[in-house]
Amino acid sequence: MTLNPILLRHLHTTVRRNTIFWLLGTYLLLEMLFFTFVLTTIGSSRTFLGVGRRSLLDFFVSGRALFWSISSIMLGTAWMLAPLPALGMIAGERSRRTLDILKLTTLPRSAITLGKMGAALLEGGLFILAPIPIFFFGFWTGGISTAELILTIIFLVVTMTGSTAIALFISARMRQTLTAVLVYYGLIFASWAVAGTIASSLGMFIALNATNSVDTPYFLVVAAYVIPIILSAFYPPSAAIATEVLGIPHGEWFLVTVDIHHPTAGLIGSVILPSPWIIYTFLVAIVTILALIGTTRTLKRKER
Repeated sequence: MTLNPILLRHLHTTVRRNTIFWLLGTYLLLEMLFFTFVLTTIGSSRTFLGVGRRSLLDFFVSGRALFWSISSIMLGTAWMLAPLPALGMIAGERSRRTLDILKLTTLPRSAITLGKMGAALLEGGLFILAPIPIFFFGFWTGGISTAELILTIIFLVVTMTGSTAIALFISARMRQTLTAVLVYYGLIFASWAVAGTIASSLGMFIALNATNSVDTPYFLVVAAYVIPIILSAFYPPSAAIATEVLGIPHGEWFLVTVDIHHPTAGLIGSVILPSPWIIYTFLVAIVTILALIGTTRTLKRKER
């Protein structure tokens, strides 16, 4: 079995570029500064409260806070920074006028797409692998369970894969790398506004109509609990938060039990739902496949 030539070419050229090392070095420096800031903040808060000794529970809590702080940064990296190489994979070839030459080779368009995708994942994955020792520090302190660690890693990989596939599709549609970058980050910023609007509107509707009125129908109460959980799986930060919030009380990381409370009848039952990370992974898998198919079809078109 031979390695994809597109992937092999990118592996040779990536290690020769100084840009990747400068970016990694700057990123790790910022990670270390943030790591030091969190540790200093935790220590300063105890000093301010006049607590001189640290119990074993305090040590675990500090490790947990550090783990989730670093995980939040790494999620942002997997979502916003790791896909950056993919944005120049095809648009860069087009701007350098080498894409037509690449298409003249005997490689099928699907092999070109997969090679570019693999190269982008390996290059972007360096930003996830580089801070792994800092990432594991919270786990080594005992504040995080093995299940939480594994799910966090899965979530990061899934997010990076889906974001990279979308970035590659955008790169295939654009003529310049800069245009692809602007479009990708424009979509991210727009998604923040859309997600915030939906969350606030849904929260207001639930607060006013679904959970506070004594005349609320039972089906509407159930929907008020179920719909937000399902919708949370459509967005990376909300999916991560919902998975943690629903999983911690009972240690349920695959199927979660949601208790339904009626304003007048009290507890009326419970609903078993897949954990938000499972729904999120399924959705990202569909988006990734569609993005790769779209990229391949775009490469089959004639260049104008």
